[in-house]
Amino acid sequence: MQNHQLDSAGSASDQAIEWLARLRADDVTPQETADFAIWLAASQENQQAFDNAAEIWQLTARMPVQSVTLKPRKMHRYGSLLPLATAASVLFAAFMMVLQLATPSFATGKGEQRRVVLADGSIAFMNTASKIQVHYSADERRIVLQQGEVWFDVARNAQRPFTVDGRYADAKAVGTAFSVRETPGFTRVTVTEGAVVLLSDNGQQSPHLGPGDESTVSATATDYQQVDPEIVLSWQRGQLVYNDVRLDALLKDLNRYLPKTMTINDQHLEGLRVSAVLNLDDQEAMLEALSRTLPIRWKSLSDTLIIVTSST
Repeated sequence: MQNHQLDSAGSASDQAIEWLARLRADDVTPQETADFAIWLAASQENQQAFDNAAEIWQLTARMPVQSVTLKPRKMHRYGSLLPLATAASVLFAAFMMVLQLATPSFATGKGEQRRVVLADGSIAFMNTASKIQVHYSADERRIVLQQGEVWFDVARNAQRPFTVDGRYADAKAVGTAFSVRETPGFTRVTVTEGAVVLLSDNGQQSPHLGPGDESTVSATATDYQQVDPEIVLSWQRGQLVYNDVRLDALLKDLNRYLPKTMTINDQHLEGLRVSAVLNLDDQEAMLEALSRTLPIRWKSLSDTLIIVTSST
């Protein structure tokens, strides 16, 4: 691969193998990822070739290495094609079986964010303390969000729907971009592009959610609201944007990201309303900014704990 482009003279299968190898490299660049997305969207043939390459890659990565001795065998004219076809069918069935059993998983630690290119070319941008399991088969793409928050940019493939399983609802799309957040008590889905359908645990299906639509599903209720996707996804830029939220809710959200846990020891402060844009790279700077606009002060008690109290 030169200058982030593939030799256009090669077959789609050869190009797919080269792309798969490049995307799995540690030094893959954003430009190469963008070039891959263009190549993938160029034709159905490219998409099918990449799906096949990914399936074979997952199979061979898990197969034990064995020594095999091939014995000379007399090949009969006309009769040799049937065994080859049968062998191909058996091999394809083995591919599908292993692929269905394979469950790659990805995770981030507290404060860590990670961008993952999945086997079909879809992007999973993982926020802090998140974990997913990937279940791909010949007729569907299914992601289990075990915890945290992930934004998905889904490669379009109408024959293989893309579904994210949450605790209280599943989000299903064909080609779109959306985030899913899993927390104790609810699953939240925010659409940034295209359309998503929610399937709740009780079997109910939501109307299509479009860009800016957000749904929060719990065991007892489903709520809808309009949001600004740029604000919801501000964490991808290293920022968190809050608009008229309670101080205790703000600190609880910040505690998902930061090394020192913050707690309020004055209940009169909990309900203070806050609007702020905070940078994730400096916890003390965050608190300094908050203390300039709110009647609070803070004290670091240890490497893991900060107490927030009243300044009056």
